[in-house]
Amino acid sequence: MMDRRGFLGSSILAFIGGLFSGRALASQTLTVPKTWALTIGASSAQVLPANAGRSSLWIHNPSAVGGNTVSLCGAADGGPAGNGVATVNGAGTITLPPGAFITVDATKWTDAINAIASGGGTPLTIIEFT
Repeated sequence: MMDRRGFLGSSILAFIGGLFSGRALASQTLTVPKTWALTIGASSAQVLPANAGRSSLWIHNPSAVGGNTVSLCGAADGGPAGNGVATVNGAGTITLPPGAFITVDATKWTDAINAIASGGGTPLTIIEFT
């Protein structure tokens, strides 16, 4: 006769064995994200090329409190005029104040990205996942 601990132990082992029996574990391919450490200025410029395989973006304005803002838009049709030219705090742009961080489901934003800062020498960090 099996005691309760023996029954519980054998039940757990049977359950775990059932999870993996007859099935090979799926292999995973891990990709290393591309990191872009940029310095942007007070005129609109491309900061990220188009990438149809892009799955996600992390974008950070690491400026100190009181530092410059960064405004981003799609290079193809973003910005106030719909021509891809980013303007500081402009309509059609995403503005990041100093220290701000956003995550973008980039399957929706695979075209090139332009940016502008409210002052020259502004740092911008972008991490792109594919």
